[in-house]
Amino acid sequence: MDTYCTCEQLSVRMKSPSLNDNAKRVAGAEFIVHKRRANKFTKKMEYCSNLCKEDNETSSICIDYKQNLHLPEIPVQEAFYLRQLNVNVFNIHNLRDNTAKLYIYHEGLVKKGPDEVCSFILGYISNELPNTTKYLHIFSDSCPGQNRNNTVVRFLQTLVTTGRLKKYIPSFSDSWAFLHAL
Repeated sequence: MDTYCTCEQLSVRMKSPSLNDNAKRVAGAEFIVHKRRANKFTKKMEYCSNLCKEDNETSSICIDYKQNLHLPEIPVQEAFYLRQLNVNVFNIHNLRDNTAKLYIYHEGLVKKGPDEVCSFILGYISNELPNTTKYLHIFSDSCPGQNRNNTVVRFLQTLVTTGRLKKYIPSFSDSWAFLHAL
């Protein structure tokens, strides 16, 4: 199971014998703020999930790359480093009906960048969401190389400009453990 580095870092700082009590209290306060932000994000997801079940013009999705898969799975170190191929798995989770769509491909085809994210979102909107969807809530982690960047924002704005959507509402989390709970 993946863990978020801020949670780990703050937990280690709070338990560190080399830090004084004041530094440990500061780390504890930062940890509380971090957890509150994550809870606020989760509550927003729950609200949007309920909203899209009541309103046919609203949809909510969560997007995220899952952990890389390595092929082949060989325990011998020499062969492991010479023959390993990364397989990428991109997940789009629909909060309305609690279904997921996985896009699986190996690194020889394309990389894990914003162009691929835009392609997956476009394919999902075109093939999986009803044409009545005009408001799209998108939840993701704050990865600037994949989700939180100008390419994805301009792509979503193009969907609004062309009339496919009336509005998109991005929500970025600094704690993305919510995706592993779905």
